[in-house]
Amino acid sequence: MRALRFICRILLGLVFIFSGFVKGIDPMGSAIKFSEYFSAFHLGFLGNFSLLFSVLLASAEFIIGIALLLGLRMKIASWAVFLFMSFFTILTLILALTNPVSDCGCFGDAIKLTNGQTFLKNVVLMVPVMMVFLSRNKFPVRYKPFGEWVTLGILYIGILLVIRYCYFYLPVIDFLPYRTGTNIPRAMEIPEGAPQDEY
Repeated sequence: MRALRFICRILLGLVFIFSGFVKGIDPMGSAIKFSEYFSAFHLGFLGNFSLLFSVLLASAEFIIGIALLLGLRMKIASWAVFLFMSFFTILTLILALTNPVSDCGCFGDAIKLTNGQTFLKNVVLMVPVMMVFLSRNKFPVRYKPFGEWVTLGILYIGILLVIRYCYFYLPVIDFLPYRTGTNIPRAMEIPEGAPQDEY
């Protein structure tokens, strides 16, 4: 069981770090996705806060992932990942049934998933989530609480600085099709055999 708990903790940590990072390096892209959600659910009045939600979501996912990966503040991290995944599993079920937006945006522009694929992904992830959550009192305390909080605080500030840099300049990794260095005329060419646009 100890090995299984270890695997589940590391798996969830890596998934959350990746998800938070790819959102964080493109905060405007994530903000646009939030705007799409707000419009789809008739919450347009929240549109002005899209960028704030983008930063909060990316940084929260990243720091939860770090806590899980390093085994820091595991009781809090276990509750956080359980509540986080429970909420988004319900949300993605609604998205899969109603399909108000074409792409969930859960991995930014790095990995595109349909709403149905996202829901299935979340259902699968709920298995290690429940393993970690139900075992939350069995994870050893690695360091003194103050040291763990300081470590997480420093890393949280770090991801915020990365997000700030990518907001004012360019994403450190750009997953968009017309990123810097792309030959735009060539990228706009229609591949041979591809369906043609109809007007």
